[in-house]
Amino acid sequence: MMKPKIVFMGTPEFAASILESLIKTEVYEICAVLTQADKPVGRGLKLSLSPVKVVAQKYGLAVWTPKSIKNISLDENSNGTKILKTTDTELNSLVNHLNTTQPVISIVVAYSKIIPESLLQWSPLGFVNVHTSLLPRWRGAAPIQHALFAGDKKTGVSIMQMDKGLDTGAVYQTAEVEITAEDDLGSLTDKLLRVATSVVLETVPLILEKKIIALPQLTEGITYANKWEKADLNINWTESAAVTLRRIRTCAPDLGAKTVFKGRNIKVYAAHLVQDSGFQWQAAGVITEVNKSELIICAGSDSVDSAKQFIAIDKLQFPGKAVRTIKEVLNGYKFQRGEKFN
Repeated sequence: MMKPKIVFMGTPEFAASILESLIKTEVYEICAVLTQADKPVGRGLKLSLSPVKVVAQKYGLAVWTPKSIKNISLDENSNGTKILKTTDTELNSLVNHLNTTQPVISIVVAYSKIIPESLLQWSPLGFVNVHTSLLPRWRGAAPIQHALFAGDKKTGVSIMQMDKGLDTGAVYQTAEVEITAEDDLGSLTDKLLRVATSVVLETVPLILEKKIIALPQLTEGITYANKWEKADLNINWTESAAVTLRRIRTCAPDLGAKTVFKGRNIKVYAAHLVQDSGFQWQAAGVITEVNKSELIICAGSDSVDSAKQFIAIDKLQFPGKAVRTIKEVLNGYKFQRGEKFN
């Protein structure tokens, strides 16, 4: 019995894990993999492969890294069969391969490139996107970050049929994930990956067998998750304590939320809210208490009438240094009351 042929499109570790799970089922033939091009990293500008490309090469899959796939058009041959065409020489081998293999479905996980309408209309069962939110909430590039930063109590995974809109397609299946007060970007992404993998393995066979119907998204509750930019990493100490803490969690554990202290760029990786125990509130960002184990900073408030709030930093990083707990930092660096983070 022939295995269903699948095109897989994705780039980050999240996508790579799902690709490997599909491969390990031994049910499908991944006939083509599309991912972002190799990127120079580090001081030596050594080329780094995307996680999806690493998995594809591990299993000997055919992989392409086109800069763009916009220049692919749809046509018919003399038999009335839909075929792809291109005038871009970089895409010739990909287009020829797809026309030859005739995959039945394409699965997209964080590919980060625009897929032309010609491709969306080409394969028999279309393109299925694994989106990490409960659509229509958080359509767009950074749904995990925005759900966490907004203080949502839940998010999830949506398996959707792609159309030419931005995450506007009909949805086959959803699965919810709880967001706890302890979650940061890393832990929430791990939760979503476990759920996404399970839902993909459950839903793809149903789509292939036409045993599931995609339903249109609701017209209410639409929100957009724009790309999480470098500016979004910056702590604004005049924001409320809740917002600042969510920003720190949304930037952890990899990037770190940024602040400035005495002209030095500092990254904060963990912090928590401190109840007012007689601390003197001075101004947002000012250190109000420092001892052998605590660094407590005045936070902004939700309104003028709100009680004054304080944040204790748990982990931070000086330039060129490792991430350390606040106890480790305070063993070697002396902060002073009244000094200010900007």
